[in-house]
Amino acid sequence: DTLFPQYNVNKSLIMSLSSEENNWIETTLGEESFWIGSRLLDSTDWYIVTILPSKEVLKQSESLKRNIILIVILVSTIAIFAAYAISYSINERIRLLAGKMRDVQSGKLEKLHVPYKNDEINMLIEDYNYMTQEMARLIEEQYKSGQELKNLELKALQAQINPHFLY
Repeated sequence: DTLFPQYNVNKSLIMSLSSEENNWIETTLGEESFWIGSRLLDSTDWYIVTILPSKEVLKQSESLKRNIILIVILVSTIAIFAAYAISYSINERIRLLAGKMRDVQSGKLEKLHVPYKNDEINMLIEDYNYMTQEMARLIEEQYKSGQELKNLELKALQAQINPHFLY
């Protein structure tokens, strides 16, 4: 009645396993744990029986688990370094722009030169450069207007003084 005397697996267990959808069961035989699977061969009355020691199954799953953990750690490390590099690149350009804006407060209207990137920060840099150009143009215009005004005032004063010297 027993198929394998060394494992003490009886025929009724094998037949019941092969009739179920999930044809594997974990059982303890003696002191060891085993996975037993059974399947009826088509067009015969023969059964294929597989007995796997749980230690072997778990050893492979432990190896797989260890490999997955290593891969996750590696991918996480790469992702952290990539995020840091991207963040540093963005923050560096923002710091440059903020520094140049502080310089504008103290009267230095210098254009900001950075490598072109097609993003929002580059749009801010372009707007900053336009703004400083316009401010420099307006300051120059105001200076010229002031010079012209002084020249006109001087000519008006001279025109008032000249008739007095004629007398």
